[in-house]
Amino acid sequence: MSVPIYRGGYTTANVRQGEKRINASQAAFDNQRNLAGQEVRQRLRSLNGHVRRIEALKQAIASSQLFLEAAERGEQLGLRDLVDVLDARASLYDQRIQYVDTIGEYALDSLALQSAVGELGSDDLGNVMTLLLSLTDLTATTSG
Repeated sequence: MSVPIYRGGYTTANVRQGEKRINASQAAFDNQRNLAGQEVRQRLRSLNGHVRRIEALKQAIASSQLFLEAAERGEQLGLRDLVDVLDARASLYDQRIQYVDTIGEYALDSLALQSAVGELGSDDLGNVMTLLLSLTDLTATTSG
């Protein structure tokens, strides 16, 4: 008959191993929570930046539209040449492209934020599609 004299080390090691696994799982959870918090903060900063950029581009587009009208009027009166009109028109279209790009980035960041906080739904996707379609309608009516 053989009776083990000492098995305490094996049991103690298993207990320590279990404790370390719990600690590792807790650290992984904390890390994921911190990463999610960072992503939310980054998306919020990005959204705020997009809002400011959109407002600035709206003002720039309005100014460029007025400048284009002035350049066209100046060209009709012989005070400006066609190059000035074409430059003004190109500048206006560049700003419109930047505006649409910024709206798209805003929509993507908004969806990413809602996804990060777990609130993304099909209604949100529908709203973004409606926004993009309204931009398509807007650019079609103002490009003439």
